[in-house]
Amino acid sequence: MTLSNAERLLECAIEDRSTPGCHWYVAIEEGKEIGSAFHPADSSEALKELVNSVYQARVKRVYRSQDYKCFYCGKRRPLTPHHEKFRSHGGTHVQSNIVGACISCHDKKHKERSK
Repeated sequence: MTLSNAERLLECAIEDRSTPGCHWYVAIEEGKEIGSAFHPADSSEALKELVNSVYQARVKRVYRSQDYKCFYCGKRRPLTPHHEKFRSHGGTHVQSNIVGACISCHDKKHKERSK
């Protein structure tokens, strides 16, 4: 993963605070730190960890905002994150592109798109 790819996926600034022997990155959104990650040897691994941690935090906020109910059917079932604009079509990990969907509705959405 590159710094520019991580910034594109998260749609926020990422500061490189690396020092010799430590790759350290911080995600900044609206002037606030929203996540950080480091790796002693590999900048790509540090960026992957940063993207994943920020994404997981955004998913949790989405689920909470939906009161842990499926965005599509409204039922309270185990949720999985669904990107409204698929990542394969340029979708990103911004909160406005993520909804919580039950497995059944998530599968239906993907089958609809593949037609």
